[in-house]
Amino acid sequence: MLSRLRTFREAIGWVGQVFLLLLVAQLVAGPLGLSRGLGLLRLAVYFTGIWVLLGLARKAFRRGIWRLRNRLLAAYLFMAVVPVLLIATLALVGIRAVSSQLAVYLVTSELDRRIEGLQLLGQSMTEESRAERRIDPLYRKRYPGIAVLLREAGRETRYPAEAQIPTPLDGWKTTQGVMLRDRDFYLWSYDKTATGDVTVTAPLTQDYLSGLVPNIGQVGFGTLIGNSTQLLSQAPPGTVPASRAAAPFSFLDPEVRWFAAVPAFDWEHPGEASTHFIVAVRSRPTALAAAMYDPDADQAQAVQFVILGLLVSLFVIVELVAFIIGVRLTRSMTGAVHR
Repeated sequence: MLSRLRTFREAIGWVGQVFLLLLVAQLVAGPLGLSRGLGLLRLAVYFTGIWVLLGLARKAFRRGIWRLRNRLLAAYLFMAVVPVLLIATLALVGIRAVSSQLAVYLVTSELDRRIEGLQLLGQSMTEESRAERRIDPLYRKRYPGIAVLLREAGRETRYPAEAQIPTPLDGWKTTQGVMLRDRDFYLWSYDKTATGDVTVTAPLTQDYLSGLVPNIGQVGFGTLIGNSTQLLSQAPPGTVPASRAAAPFSFLDPEVRWFAAVPAFDWEHPGEASTHFIVAVRSRPTALAAAMYDPDADQAQAVQFVILGLLVSLFVIVELVAFIIGVRLTRSMTGAVHR
């Protein structure tokens, strides 16, 4: 009995003995009504108790590692299990990073192509005769709310005639991009001509941006925090229209979010890209794959996806087989050492 008490006292050390004394004092102080200093006493009990637990855990860890069987288990854990978990984590993080960057790239690249389309429309209208000038129905469908202002020899002509597009300020040079005007964003193109200039604008809305790449997900836009213009549009989960929200294929198909900062011009400050236009995208890896995969345009894409799927399946199978073999070998070796 005395030997067991001596062993217990050596195991907990002097800190453990102080902990026991403080614990007894706390238990006795309550029934006796000694409330003065009870908070400090409770804090001392918690502190010494945590100290004792850490000491006991350290001793147990040293005793467990000291055995050869546990050494083999720890070696297998650090050489096999930990690297596999790190590789899997890196793969998941990499997929999310690439997917988020790809989603933003698809939207911004299509946005650049739409801006180039406005420039081509403006150039074609300046080259046509006045009787032939008009906005093609295809452009009206591709750019809802499109408006053109053509100035020649001091004369202003708007297309369509009811378009509410103001006259640009002096100082603008030939440029294209995103324009902030009256707290609203527009795609715009401005070209100098021999007799004047041509301005083409199309309003930017959330539905318009979300339709640039069909079925990619939700697209929001706005400015950097701190500006007094329109805030970043990002519908909370559950309020995104069904046609825009990418449904998850499985639990391995997480939602990815990222944004891109695009320089935007200010209508009131000619030639200055003073506003940072933010495009934020919510999508999923499967939605991105579906957006890039077009079997009608390139049938070879299907072969690439099949090969990639086979390689991933083969990698998973080989990894599982290697894991099972490693576990069996480890159990046999540790069992032999233990016996």
